[in-house]
Amino acid sequence: MRLATDPATRRTRLIELARLLDDVAHDPERALKAFEQARASDPADLSALAAIAEFHTKHGHPELVTASLDSAIADLRRKIHADPG
Repeated sequence: MRLATDPATRRTRLIELARLLDDVAHDPERALKAFEQARASDPADLSALAAIAEFHTKHGHPELVTASLDSAIADLRRKIHADPG
């Protein structure tokens, strides 16, 4: 298997891996780590954030959806502050 060098492709593959870990391997802990890696690579990526929200909703943790959204907002604010242009 080739490694993804493009950041967007890597995020997509991490999200796919996370879903497989959750749905097929029944390993939500590792799945969440893969989702978080995908989101960390680009805090502005809405597909990764949506995947994390879906994961927490599926597992009955709506409060973690809110926490994830708050974290994403804080990350975006930091990114904007660091590079306003």
